[in-house]
Amino acid sequence: MSEEKTKITHIEDGFEFLGFRIFRCNRPTAGRKVGVFLRPTDKGLKRVQAKIKAMTTRSTTNDDYVRKIQAINAVIRGWAIYYRAVNPTETFHKLDCYVWLRLRKWLEKKYRIGPKEVRRRFMPHQPGPKGGRDEFAAQEADGKWVWRYRATQTKLIYHRPRIKRYWPHPYLEKVKVEHYILPTVKDMWQGNKAAPEYEANRREVLRRANGACERCGRATKLVVHHQHRVQWRKNPKQADHRPEAMEALCQSCHDKEHRAERIYRLKQIPKKARAGE
Repeated sequence: MSEEKTKITHIEDGFEFLGFRIFRCNRPTAGRKVGVFLRPTDKGLKRVQAKIKAMTTRSTTNDDYVRKIQAINAVIRGWAIYYRAVNPTETFHKLDCYVWLRLRKWLEKKYRIGPKEVRRRFMPHQPGPKGGRDEFAAQEADGKWVWRYRATQTKLIYHRPRIKRYWPHPYLEKVKVEHYILPTVKDMWQGNKAAPEYEANRREVLRRANGACERCGRATKLVVHHQHRVQWRKNPKQADHRPEAMEALCQSCHDKEHRAERIYRLKQIPKKARAGE
């Protein structure tokens, strides 16, 4: 046994084991009943807070807002599910407050706006019990909202499910137990993705079209088309991703546009060169 991880202590003082803090409360204080409690350790909370802080630093302000919320949700949901069978409500509330503060500061740095403007632009009202609340959210290109996931939304369990009651014990039964490697906090995706500016502008163009083709006006599935694909002066090999340089077209108009573009390029090639090819 490891001397560093082994110690003799009183149950009222508590001890830490596998990321859990186990202790007994003999007096009902601070809203806590009498009994033995298990909650996440302070080290585990600080570890996941450090992950959220790394995901929302000033160097990540070029990341896409939608992908950032999805990445943060994945971290919070996975961490909360690990502790859903103990008494984590107090710790979950601290984590939710920390994520709210970090995300608000990240948006302030990204768009160079104040807290009131962040609340107005990026915190729509989310329906729910007791009238709902204002929550961080981002809208996808198809109009679907991506809401921030709170650790306190995790459904807690306080008993062993019946389906697992008759499972073989891995230390007593002579059965082969499949080894499973849990993903670490360091390996989780931080919301970084190539061309975040193009994705954000693409959603803005589709939102501007409001489901109707900007050429023929037909209401159908739309695609984003670059109006001046080969005339981007900053970098000839890169398309112009500004919203005013893109338009939302239906598939028919998009095919016609590319057909006209190919005809125009063929006209620019001398006849002798085309004959030689």
